[in-house]
Amino acid sequence: MDDSNLILLGLDLDIPNLWENDLVNNFPKSTFTIKQAYPLGDDSFSGLLKIDNANFRAINKFLLENHPLVSIEFFHPGSDLFHYLAPDKILPRVLKNTRGILSWPVSFLEKYKRVKFILRDFEVEKVIEPIEEEGIDIKKFSKVKIDFSLKEILTPKQKEILAPSLKHGYYQFPKKISLNELSRKIGVSPSTLCVHLQKIESKIMGSNGVDLFL
Repeated sequence: MDDSNLILLGLDLDIPNLWENDLVNNFPKSTFTIKQAYPLGDDSFSGLLKIDNANFRAINKFLLENHPLVSIEFFHPGSDLFHYLAPDKILPRVLKNTRGILSWPVSFLEKYKRVKFILRDFEVEKVIEPIEEEGIDIKKFSKVKIDFSLKEILTPKQKEILAPSLKHGYYQFPKKISLNELSRKIGVSPSTLCVHLQKIESKIMGSNGVDLFL
């Protein structure tokens, strides 16, 4: 594989006492999926978390008692989307080492933390090294070449959404613009923009007809 190729890198990481795993194991009737997220500084992550069959009071109480540094709140009243903030010293460090971006959505697992990156093949070691330096075991590793044409796979509306997202630095690290600010520039609500971006990313990531860890 040419080391300049754009790839989708998937990793399952064995991280002790992970709040994501605890939620899945303590609330088996719910499913948890991060739709969008980004680093805040060098030690935390923030984003949108979709919780199906959510018992918000019970989940919030559980987090306060077991993971007090993690917070969730309703992103929009009556929806299944929540804003979350959680400590994370690994992913911000990894992202600073590369020109790659994280790929969403990602679901919580009973065990391990799943992360997906879009980056050039030659940057894979820049992702792996800081993870291993922290003593974290990589339990699954998947690398898939991304081969697509944006003109072919995106609708005109999706191209209209993606162009300003790239222009204003939404996919840069650190982000140059927040989801709310970008939504105002484009002229759509934050929730609508989130859905558009998710569909765009899903199309790009599914363009090979291959999913990670099948």
